Amino acid sequence: MTRAPDTEGALADVGHVPPMDLNARVIYVPVRHHSPACARNVRRVLETVRPDAVLIEAPCDAEAHVSLLQADTCVPPVAIYSTWRERKGTDTHHHAAYYPLAEFSPEWVALRTAREIGARVRFIDLAYPDMVRSGLTAESGALLSLQSEDHFRHSQFLALAAQRVGARDSDDLWDHLFESAGAALDAATFFRGVLAYCACARADTSHAAMEADGTLARERHMAACIAEEQGRVVVVTGGFHTVALADTEPRRTVPDPSEASGSTLMRYSFEQLDRLNGYAAGLPLPGFYDALWRDEPTESIVVRVAREIRGDAGEPSVAEAIAAVEHARGLQRMRGHRTATREDVLDAVRSVFVKGSADVEGVRVLAAARRQLAGARRGSVPPEAGNPPLVTDFERLAAELRLELDDVRERRIVLDGYRKAAHRRCSRFLHAVRLLGVPFATFERGPDFAAGRGLDRIQEVWSYRWSPATESALIEASRFGGSIREAAAGRLEQAFREVESRDGRSARAATLVLTAAQAGLHARIPDLVPRLARLLAADAEFESVVAACAQLRLAHVSCEPLELHSETSLLELAVQAWMRAAYLLGAIGEVPEDDEETLLDALCSWAEAASAVDESIDRRQVLHEVLQSLVGRSSAGPVLSGAAHGLLHADARLSDDDVAAAVRARIAAGASVQSSGPRFLRGLLRTDRSCLWQVPALVGALDELLRVVEDDEFLALCPHLRLAFSALSPRETDRVAAMVGERAGRPGWLAGRVTSFTTADAMLGRRIDSLLSTQLEADGLSERIDG
Repeated sequence: MTRAPDTEGALADVGHVPPMDLNARVIYVPVRHHSPACARNVRRVLETVRPDAVLIEAPCDAEAHVSLLQADTCVPPVAIYSTWRERKGTDTHHHAAYYPLAEFSPEWVALRTAREIGARVRFIDLAYPDMVRSGLTAESGALLSLQSEDHFRHSQFLALAAQRVGARDSDDLWDHLFESAGAALDAATFFRGVLAYCACARADTSHAAMEADGTLARERHMAACIAEEQGRVVVVTGGFHTVALADTEPRRTVPDPSEASGSTLMRYSFEQLDRLNGYAAGLPLPGFYDALWRDEPTESIVVRVAREIRGDAGEPSVAEAIAAVEHARGLQRMRGHRTATREDVLDAVRSVFVKGSADVEGVRVLAAARRQLAGARRGSVPPEAGNPPLVTDFERLAAELRLELDDVRERRIVLDGYRKAAHRRCSRFLHAVRLLGVPFATFERGPDFAAGRGLDRIQEVWSYRWSPATESALIEASRFGGSIREAAAGRLEQAFREVESRDGRSARAATLVLTAAQAGLHARIPDLVPRLARLLAADAEFESVVAACAQLRLAHVSCEPLELHSETSLLELAVQAWMRAAYLLGAIGEVPEDDEETLLDALCSWAEAASAVDESIDRRQVLHEVLQSLVGRSSAGPVLSGAAHGLLHADARLSDDDVAAAVRARIAAGASVQSSGPRFLRGLLRTDRSCLWQVPALVGALDELLRVVEDDEFLALCPHLRLAFSALSPRETDRVAAMVGERAGRPGWLAGRVTSFTTADAMLGRRIDSLLSTQLEADGLSERIDG
């Protein structure tokens, strides 16, 4: 991959962009977020101009954090975390966003340099709620960045420029033009080039798009704040905004003090900052740019990457690491870079360290390289920054429940929620924290009602450990509320809304009702029940409705540990779900083979619930009517028809002769895999295994089938017959085998089976197994058998 050698000339050739006038009263400084080159030149401008005020693109309602950000005890990376609970009628929508700062962020350098030169700092972007109203938002409840640079990645102009110089993308182009070449330029020339780069991105972004995403509203507010300033001012904003700020009509938006919004200063990490992990602003792999900021030499960066890869697989060697360093330097020289760029290092890693397939070994090597270049630095905030209310409430509850947070050692706790009220409170707390997605506690075993597992146990076993990630996740969850109970209720509401607006599956909604009970959110259940009823009425998937019925039955029978005694509506809803499933079952036709197991599971669960769903009413009459309709309907698939025959026979609604006749009819239709015989048998045995020995004619019919099929057909039938007979227990299999032996004239053939083995037998078996494996491998069949 070649590069245009004269990168400094490329930056100077921006005649269509006016030069930066460092003598002007208002100096506009265009930056890219988290760019070391921009950060260095911001410092140069501020130290040269020494303005009265430094205006920074940041939410104006977070300006109270300026003194904390300028404190010596504030160590980046840190972030301003903004939240807003938007109320629309009776609904509440949760919004949250980050404004992160690293040591090499231009905004961080502007804040610290302003303190050194005695300049006042002002944040000039819209308040966070006003940003959301103007269009800067994500899906409800999702996090977003207040420094989004999507326009650069979507720019066709920058894509064409990258293609012309041989860069991979707009980020690689940026490194080529600025991070590498920028050190040789004075600040005015450098920022003139940055402005030209940003003007290219803005040129192919429509006015309508910028109005829709809030860009223009934010710029009007920034322009108003700039117009209010007296004296010399330096304005540090994202270059995309800087292009238009001087000509933007001012219009200030005054924040509403009654808004349910707030912000906090929190610790942040390079892992969170890395755009490749989902972050939408700045340059990827912040650990690399931190190394550039600290003037770390290329060889040091490559050696660190080599050590990371060596930790995974024992490679590469020292000699290979030296070769990679030389390769990176060679790429740097060939591409005309003053310092090695991110892609120079990654290309050297690809060329020297990847020896096998790029799709296998290359993935592993590059993952290790990216992990090292992403970095692992974590910041800290001043003690006076305090804790957000949710973190404080978490710590208070943990102390009350005697959960240790003083160190990061993993601890284990056993809870008996059936008999001890304090343990029940602790269980609810841990379930609420788990609902919030906070990495703190892991449910190891015990009764998990929402998952339907471990219900035969009484005690819950949890492991828990506090970590910095726990605090970060709690701060993120603050968008749902200021206490654990309030935040868990907000997260539950968001999850329920997602079900309502996306898949509409009642099973997921019913699980959330049980989740609410486990987390102690009983006050939310009366609101969820009618909404679940509407989902049930609209759900057209039989399996989903049956699963919802099972969950609601479980909630009813587990009312003691879940404290759901007053929720009688859950039983009524279970009955509604059962009747809805009955209606849906009557309309099911042919089912794909891959879905047969799920359908049979749901059918058995539904049939079992016929009387259990409401012990005061036996609904078997409805059950039998629906099953009879399936038996008599030719469009019902063979598996479903066989299962219906089995259920009716088990309830004495079909005679032995009826079942035998149905099996013979299916077999008579043909013995091929494409026919319905094996699939009908699978459904029959799944719901009525005992018919095999209760109806001797069935074994006779199958025996007759297997006697007449050709060898090829038999081999094709075997997997399907094996699947059908997999419903039998070992004892039942023996019983059927004895019947087959009697038909073959060998009634005692099972008596000859060997059930105990000597050591010599075991050694012989091992030898035979080894010989068989060797032969299979020689025949090229070992992989097929292993699969």
